[in-house]
Amino acid sequence: MRPPPTTRRVPPSTHSASQIIRDAENLRARRAVGMGAVICTIGAVALQMAPNRTALHWLATATVALAAVACVAIVVVFRRRLVPQPILLAVGVIMSLATLAAVAYLGIGSATCTVMCVLVFAYGIGDWALKGLVVYATLAGGYFILAALTVAGVIPMRDLAAGGVNFNAQLFATLALALEAILALTFWLARRIRQATRRAVEEAERVGRELSRRDAQLAEAQAQLDVAEGAGQRGRLSGQRIGPLDVGEILGRGGGGEVYRAWHDTLRVEVALKVLHQALQDDSHSLERFFREARACSALDSPHIVRVIETGRMTDGSPYLAMELLEGCDLSTYLREQDQISLSETAEIVAHVAAALKTAHSAGIVHRDIKPRNVFRSDRDGHVRWRVLDFGISKSTHDDTEPLTTAGAVIGTPGFMAPEQALGRAVDHRADLFSLGVIAYRCLTGRPAFVGDDPFSVMRAVVLSRPVSPLVVVSLPRDVELVLAIALEKERQHRFSSAAGLAEAFAAAAEGALADEVRARGERSLARQPWSEPEAASRRAPWSRLPGSAAPMPRSHTTVAAAD
Repeated sequence: MRPPPTTRRVPPSTHSASQIIRDAENLRARRAVGMGAVICTIGAVALQMAPNRTALHWLATATVALAAVACVAIVVVFRRRLVPQPILLAVGVIMSLATLAAVAYLGIGSATCTVMCVLVFAYGIGDWALKGLVVYATLAGGYFILAALTVAGVIPMRDLAAGGVNFNAQLFATLALALEAILALTFWLARRIRQATRRAVEEAERVGRELSRRDAQLAEAQAQLDVAEGAGQRGRLSGQRIGPLDVGEILGRGGGGEVYRAWHDTLRVEVALKVLHQALQDDSHSLERFFREARACSALDSPHIVRVIETGRMTDGSPYLAMELLEGCDLSTYLREQDQISLSETAEIVAHVAAALKTAHSAGIVHRDIKPRNVFRSDRDGHVRWRVLDFGISKSTHDDTEPLTTAGAVIGTPGFMAPEQALGRAVDHRADLFSLGVIAYRCLTGRPAFVGDDPFSVMRAVVLSRPVSPLVVVSLPRDVELVLAIALEKERQHRFSSAAGLAEAFAAAAEGALADEVRARGERSLARQPWSEPEAASRRAPWSRLPGSAAPMPRSHTTVAAAD
C-alpha cells in the first residue's frame, strides 16, 4: 500500500465578500464618526471666536454643535456594536447641514468647502449607495443654493482672498461651478473605488472557494488510491475456479478485501466476486459484516440496489459474495470528473437513491453508510441508473442487539453520517436521509458539507454546525436551499419523515413547485439554526461543551474501500 503523496494544504476562504465589506465599512464608519465628532467640536469652539455675531453665525454654531453631539452619541452608544445604516445616514445629513451652515457664514470660497469633499468621499465609498447619494445631493444642492444666494446678493460676499483680490459675482459663480464639478467627481470616484474593491474581494473569495474545493477533491482522491491500486491486474485468486465461477482480474482492492471480475458458468454472465482478505477471515466482526451485506442485499428487490447472485465458501472456508457486475463508476469518481453536478442531475440522483432507501427502510434496514463511494452510476444502453452499494454496516430495525459501535469506534463515514450516529446514539431511517442530504449538497456545490483536519473534527462539525449556505457557493433556487436545510437538520424529528418525501420535495424545489408547507418548514429550520458563516469553522466549540457528552468522542471507523 503506497503512502499518499505529500500535498500542501490550502486554507479555505474564511470570510465572504459581503462580510469583509461589511466589517471594513463598519470600521471606517466608526472612525469617520469619531473624527467628525472631533472636527465638529473644534469648529463649534472656533465659531465662538468669530467677530461678527450675525444670525448666520448663530445658525452655523448651532448646527455644528448639533453635529458634534450626534457624533459623540454614536461613538458612545455604538462603541462595541454595529452602527445601523439609517443612523449613519442621519448623522451624514446632520454633518452636511452643519457644513453648509458654516459655509453660509464663512463664505462659499472659504476653506470649509473642503470638508464637503471629505464627506462626499467618506459616504460615497460605502456599500450602501443610497447613503452616499443622499449626502452628495444634500451638499451639492445646498452649496448650489448658497452660491446662487451669494451671487444674487442675499448673502454677503466674503473677501477671503489673499493679495487683495476682490471676489466679484462672476468669480463667485465660477468658483461655485468648479466646486460642484469637484463634488460630482469625488462622488463618482468613491463609487468606482467601491465597485473595484467589491470585485477584487469577490474574485479573491472565488479563488479561495476554488482552492478549497480542489483541496477537498484531492483529499477524496487520496482516500481512494488504495482502491484503484491493482485494478486490472491479476490477484491471488485470478485463474482459479470457485464453484461455478471462473475468477479473472482484480476490479478493486481495499483494507477489507478484494473484488474480482468473474464468469458465472451457470448463468452465463459476468459477476463481481467479493472476498475477504485472508487476515480477516478469523475476525468475527469482519465476517459478520460480510454476511450482513449478503443478507441485506438478498432481501431487497429494487432496480436501485445491487443484486446478490450467489454466496458461498471456498475450499479453504473463506466466504465469497457474487454480485451483479455494474459497468460505470461510483459517484465519488463521477464528482471528481464533473466538479459540480447540475440541479436536474442531482435531483435524479436523489430520486434514485431515495427509491433504494425506500425499499430498504420498508424492509426495516438502515444503511448507515450512504456516501458517494456507495452510490454507483450504472450506464447501460444509454440508460443511467444510480444504485446503492455496500450494506455491510446496515442495521435491522427489528434487531436491537446489533451494535452501533465496535470497540469504541463509531460506524460510518464521518463527513456523511448523521449527528446522532456521530454521537454513538440509536439511529433510524432518518440517519440515511441526512446522509442523502449531504450527498445532494456535495453534488450541487462541488465541496463537502463538513470538513476538518481529521475525522474527529469532521464529526464535531456534523454535530455542532450547519455547512455554509449553498447559495454562497453556487446559484440555486431558494427552495432548494430550504429543502437541504430540512434534510440537514441536527434533530431527526425535524427532518423529512421518509426517503420518498425528501425526493419529492427536492424534485418540486428544482422545478419551482415546492409546497408552501415545506417552504415554511425550511424557513423554520433556518430560524432554529442558520447556515454557518464561512469564518465560523474556526470558532466551533469543543466536544466537552456538548450536552450529555461527558466522555470523549469515540474514534471513527471509515469504510474507505469498495471491497471493505
